[in-house]
Amino acid sequence: MQFNPRTRAPNQHAAPSHGHGSADPDARGGSGWSGIARSRRALAHSALWIALPLAGALTGCDEPAANSAAASAPVKAAAAAPVAPAVAPAVAADPAVPHGSAAARDAEVAALVRAFTPPAKDVTSDVTDAWIRARKAALLAHGAPDPSLGQACWTAYRERSELGFDVRRDLLEVAAHTDPDAMRERLATEFDAYGAEIGLRSRAIELLGEIDAPRALALLEPLVLEPHKQKTYPPQESL
Repeated sequence: MQFNPRTRAPNQHAAPSHGHGSADPDARGGSGWSGIARSRRALAHSALWIALPLAGALTGCDEPAANSAAASAPVKAAAAAPVAPAVAPAVAADPAVPHGSAAARDAEVAALVRAFTPPAKDVTSDVTDAWIRARKAALLAHGAPDPSLGQACWTAYRERSELGFDVRRDLLEVAAHTDPDAMRERLATEFDAYGAEIGLRSRAIELLGEIDAPRALALLEPLVLEPHKQKTYPPQESL
């Protein structure tokens, strides 16, 4: 007689044995419902033993990650910090020089020359961008009337041809804006000067148009009506 392993009672419905072992599936190595339950418990225990070390490992990774983030923070902060421009405006007045004196004007013109001097052609784009910003800032800072500064810039423009086109063009602009009354006739003469650089003559008539439009128009009208005059003027389309 066979026994039911769940109730420990005789299994009255069990099939008779035919010499091939017990017909009860639980008696054949636990391959029935009891075996499934034991397998599930075994898997649960295995998963628990695997999960515990893994959880410890993951928890232990938090500290190195925090240390790594702390170590990389200065690098990120340094990367985010603004880079000082390679070309500084350098137009500030020297406190040791009396304000309004000839020495102060010379120092201010020298600072403007530095601000207007373009960088070398082989520099990186950030250096060129810094120079463009410094140049614009210097021009904007010297747009109010200041006749003595205008006279100093005009003198440097006329006497220092070695400064190059960019510097002389901007000195001419500062002179026109800071001393417009004196520069009206000078700009007209510069525009009409034979042999002067075309770019500077074009800038002269542009600046004259800003401070005295009727005078500039009076100079331009004959050139438009008589385009074949025997003088060298800026291209007619720019006039």
